[in-house]
Amino acid sequence: MPNVVKNQIPTAEIDGGKPVNPFGAPVATEAPTEIFGDIGRATKAEIARTNSNMVATDIAFVAMYSALIASLVTNVNPGVTSTIFAIAAMVAWFCFGRMVLSCNKLNASSMMIILAFAVPILGFFIFLAAKKQASRFLIWNGHRPGFLGAEPAPSEIRLMNSDPNYRPVAMFYFYRDGSKRRIPWSLSDWFIALATALGIGAIVTVVASFY
Repeated sequence: MPNVVKNQIPTAEIDGGKPVNPFGAPVATEAPTEIFGDIGRATKAEIARTNSNMVATDIAFVAMYSALIASLVTNVNPGVTSTIFAIAAMVAWFCFGRMVLSCNKLNASSMMIILAFAVPILGFFIFLAAKKQASRFLIWNGHRPGFLGAEPAPSEIRLMNSDPNYRPVAMFYFYRDGSKRRIPWSLSDWFIALATALGIGAIVTVVASFY
């Protein structure tokens, strides 16, 4: 009877001398560990603190610049208007510092931001940038900015509850799915728009008076 040679699959030896099929699909010996990064979730206390500080800063900002405008356009005793403005500016600075620290760690960067608020003109733009950062922090934590502060966004909160690794997109005007997000103007937004319109109107009036 002739010898029958069966087709054999070549094998190779690896650690421990165990034969393996070199043509077979690789098999993981251990399940890979999936590591998720920090998605920036905050506690309810941190969210509430940031929200209340943003409301206070918005109101204090409007009060401070209202006092400044009033001191420039009225004939009230300069000492009185200067005192009112100084008090309003100190309150605004205090509220601004609390807002910055409520969503940032106390470090050299946050301290520089707080100190820069006291610099004329620069402080105005620092306020806008810091307020946007606070609003982004609240959006990341399932809230939507409004006229004063922010309120919970039910649709985002449902997604966050269903997926612990989901974080709302930080872009202001669009949701993650591309749909448009409606964000009402805040108190300071309306104030800046009104002050700008009145300023342009005053300039046009003065220029027109020369013709």
